[in-house]
Amino acid sequence: MLYVVLATFAAGMATEYFLGNRWIGFFAVGVPACLYFFYLDYQKRAAAKKRRRRKACQT
Repeated sequence: MLYVVLATFAAGMATEYFLGNRWIGFFAVGVPACLYFFYLDYQKRAAAKKRRRRKACQT
């Protein structure tokens, strides 16, 4: 999540410098990056749950 925060902050600073509006960068990078982060976390938890279920069925 630290990468998401840093990338969003950098995008906000860049769009502030080039376009004069930092919110464009915040939303253009921050929202998709947060959604991607949560998607990866969901996939990781689902895989771990599936592994635990398989392990429980084998015993």
